[in-house]
Amino acid sequence: MGRREAKQTCGWIGVACWLLILPAKGARHFDLGVDPDGASLAEADHRGCYRLLIRSFGGRLPIGDERVASAISNSVLEHIPEIEPVLSEIGRVLRSGAPFVFTVPNPAFPDHLAAPPILARLGFPRLAEAYRAWFVRVVRHWNMLDESEWGRRLEAAGLKVETTFRYFPPASLHALEWGHYLGVPCLLPRAVFGRWILVPARWNLWLTERFLRRYHHPSPCADGTYSFYLARKV
Repeated sequence: MGRREAKQTCGWIGVACWLLILPAKGARHFDLGVDPDGASLAEADHRGCYRLLIRSFGGRLPIGDERVASAISNSVLEHIPEIEPVLSEIGRVLRSGAPFVFTVPNPAFPDHLAAPPILARLGFPRLAEAYRAWFVRVVRHWNMLDESEWGRRLEAAGLKVETTFRYFPPASLHALEWGHYLGVPCLLPRAVFGRWILVPARWNLWLTERFLRRYHHPSPCADGTYSFYLARKV
C-alpha cells in the first residue's frame, strides 16, 4: 500500500475499496484498489484481491492521465458528498473508450423502505417521513440520483452512459433495511477483531444464505431501488 503514482497502464481499477481496477480476463485479482480509509485498505489487503492498494481520496487519484483500461465502483458513489471531482478524476485516468461500471441507489430507495408505511398506517405520517430522512442519513446516501442526472454529471466528466437499468426490488430493500438492525451484534467482533463475521465459513452462514437467497434479484425490474450503469470514456 502506498501513495505512489500508478504510472503503468492498469487493466481494471477499483475504488475499494471504492474504485476498482479490474483484472484482465481470466485473472483473479484487481490491478489496483483505491480508498481513503486505512482500515478498509488493510481489510482489502488481507483478502488478497488486489495487486496494489493506494490510500487516496477519489478527487485526487495518484494515477497518470489515460492509464486505466476499465474501472468499477460497487455501491460507493452514493456515499461521497462531493461527487463531481471524483467523476472528473475517473474520466481523466480512463483511456478513450474505456468502460466505467458502477451501481448506486436511485430515488426509489427512500420511497420503498419498509418501516414508513407501517408508521403511516399506525397514524404517524410525520414520524414515517422523519424515519425516511433518518435512515438515509444513517446509511450516508448523498447521491440518490435518477438516470438523467447521472447522465448529465457523467457527461461533464467526459463519460457517456451506454447501458443502465434498475434492479433490487422493494422486497430486497426491506431485507437490507432490517438487516441493518439485525446486524448490530456484529459491531462487537468488528471493533475487537476487525471482522464483521468471526467464522466466515459456509457451514456458519448456510442458514442466512438460505433465507436471503429469495431476495437476490440481480435482474432488471421497473421498481428497482438500485441502478446499474455502464458508462464509457468518450
